[in-house]
Amino acid sequence: MLFRSLTVGELKRLLEKDKESVRLIFNDKKLEDDALLLKDLLINKNQTVLELRSLRLPDEVVKMIHRVSKDGYALDEASEELKNTKEVVMAAVRQDGRALLFASEELKKTKEVVMAAVKQDGEALYYAESFKDDFDIVTEAVASNGRALQYASERLKNRSEEHTSELQSPDHLVCR
Repeated sequence: MLFRSLTVGELKRLLEKDKESVRLIFNDKKLEDDALLLKDLLINKNQTVLELRSLRLPDEVVKMIHRVSKDGYALDEASEELKNTKEVVMAAVRQDGRALLFASEELKKTKEVVMAAVKQDGEALYYAESFKDDFDIVTEAVASNGRALQYASERLKNRSEEHTSELQSPDHLVCR
């Protein structure tokens, strides 16, 4: 792998030019879009160590990301390898949460992927077998689409019914 130094300006231009085909790596971990670099910056006595590597995504990945960004269901036509590529699946479920149906089984078990899917369409919970009893996922799914509650675990459905009846009980009414 070839490494070279970049100025901040060069890095900004690189990211603006082709942001979907570049991954940023810091301390051998891929930086997510919301990563805070300064939090992870390692400072030694005599030097500051910050290594950013840009890795070009393969053309087929970039093309599929563009395609599923416009039509999440296009993930159905992707190869098994692309259905198991997180960047592709995230783009698909952000466009249409129900595209989770076509993701690999491995990615359907990834909380970040499922959360993105249910935020876009709560009914994507139907395809997220591993998360039907996850309070955070179910809460987000129901907030996105109330009908998603039908896909939650019985435990969470019962919990929801208890809270609903509590809210409707006369003890919680305020008289003025």
